Amino acid sequence: MGNTIAFDFKDMFPTCKNKYSENIQNRGDSTYNTYKTVCSEICKEFGDRDYYFLSVCQRFIKYLKYIYDEKNINIGPYCRYFNFKLNEELESLTFINKNTKEAYRILIEKYKSEYEDEEINKCQDYVGNLDNNTLYILEKLQELYDNFEKMKFYNKSYEGPQSTENTEETTEAVALDYSDITSEENYDKQPPFCKFTEDSVLIYKNLLKICNAGNNNSFCEVLKKYKEEYNHFMESVPGCAGVPKILQSYYGKYMHKHLINRLKKLGCKKYNEYENLTDFFERTYDNLNDKNYIIEYASLN
Repeated sequence: MGNTIAFDFKDMFPTCKNKYSENIQNRGDSTYNTYKTVCSEICKEFGDRDYYFLSVCQRFIKYLKYIYDEKNINIGPYCRYFNFKLNEELESLTFINKNTKEAYRILIEKYKSEYEDEEINKCQDYVGNLDNNTLYILEKLQELYDNFEKMKFYNKSYEGPQSTENTEETTEAVALDYSDITSEENYDKQPPFCKFTEDSVLIYKNLLKICNAGNNNSFCEVLKKYKEEYNHFMESVPGCAGVPKILQSYYGKYMHKHLINRLKKLGCKKYNEYENLTDFFERTYDNLNDKNYIIEYASLN
């Protein structure tokens, strides 16, 4: 993946994602079903005989309607999120032979012909085809926050900090977290949210590598915000075996400085040196994190 991604990720996650998700949760309401007729016409225009695009179209219109009607929002992040979802849907529905701008134009025109006195067109300046690298990052950020929502859903103790009064059962669970983290038997005893926590950490680490190798500050800021949310959340929940409770920070500038010094000493410009240093920083962080993890839970016993 190239190191230059010209896209503004600021404020899209989780705010715009959450607003869009509300449309999925409220598909049964009257306003949602109001758009069925116009979306059926849009499907015909797209050559979608089986109406695969129908429910997506209804969500799009309701989301665009929200953006147009809401006066106290910065439309930029919301429109960029809409553009991401439009790109994503057109990528998956390959039988729709339309580019993003053309698909958006058809959607707006069909809506206007059905509702002459209403407007939903505020995002025209934000719509366009996204390159594969940007689309990949957006999809991974979406997956990251999807996992985070599942972490919170499956963890009952998220409502508040844990009680300081440890029961025998709680003490045993804590001991399992750090005493034998390689044991498959103990791994299976972890709470369900641990799977989503583990997945989230893996996604975060992969995205952090892209952040550190590139120069898109808005993307790195999204990861920083997620790291803070994750760390705050994990303060009030039991640990998961082998999964860090504290995510590492953005270390791009620090690593870059030491990378330059290292390469000068070695007289080497090969990329494998960069990879070796990346691995070094990750191993160092993981080792420190594992020690902090053990110390934290040992102190509870």
